[in-house]
Amino acid sequence: MSDTKRCSGYRGVWKCADDYPDHMIPVEMFSISRDTHDGLKGKCLLCSALSNADTNPKYNITNNAISKEAYRIAGSSSIFYKKSKDERLSTRKDAKENIEAKAWLSTILPKPSRDDLPVAKPARKRTNLEPLDKLPPEGWVYIIAASRHASIMKIGSTFEHGVRDRLSEAKRWALAGSAVLLHKEWFSRCKQAESLVHKRLDYYRIVSPDAGDELFRTSFEHALANVMIIKNEVENDRKEQTMG
Repeated sequence: MSDTKRCSGYRGVWKCADDYPDHMIPVEMFSISRDTHDGLKGKCLLCSALSNADTNPKYNITNNAISKEAYRIAGSSSIFYKKSKDERLSTRKDAKENIEAKAWLSTILPKPSRDDLPVAKPARKRTNLEPLDKLPPEGWVYIIAASRHASIMKIGSTFEHGVRDRLSEAKRWALAGSAVLLHKEWFSRCKQAESLVHKRLDYYRIVSPDAGDELFRTSFEHALANVMIIKNEVENDRKEQTMG
């Protein structure tokens, strides 16, 4: 094995050129590599350090920032390394001056405080909603799920024209975009009926900070059976009150 090896340099630059103009470097100045035929890396230790300083902020953050600015001034990194050594040094000098100028400007032109920022527009308020105490008591108790065979049901109540809005909000309750309305049942007191259905299904309720109170892990058939039980109970109670 030869006592010297030619250094490949880094992007046309040889850090070792001052001591070895012909780029023939003693083998002890190369790191070991398992990927080459001779077991040594292509760049000597000096050129490897140059590569690390240019590409890895871990080794030289300031130098890396200067390189990025130099590449920007030149047009790209490839154009930069096609320049002569003197041209590259001149470009890097300009890059360093630009960075220092930006740092200086940041001290005399501080960012505006939050008080100087434009006043944010207030959030839009929904004005088409009436207080609950003014809304009629009758409405729908509905069952929404991703499909008829899904295992998670959203069971809630809404007023006469509110089913479409509840269906469009299904995504907020972790239901798929294909969420469908499986059933809706009319009640003379929908909020009371919803509360009774939820009480019957409390064991199956999904408890999660983002789930609200209307998600239940059960089948559609089971959910529907409980809605109809409450329907019959409420209707029977109303009939008895009417007869009395």
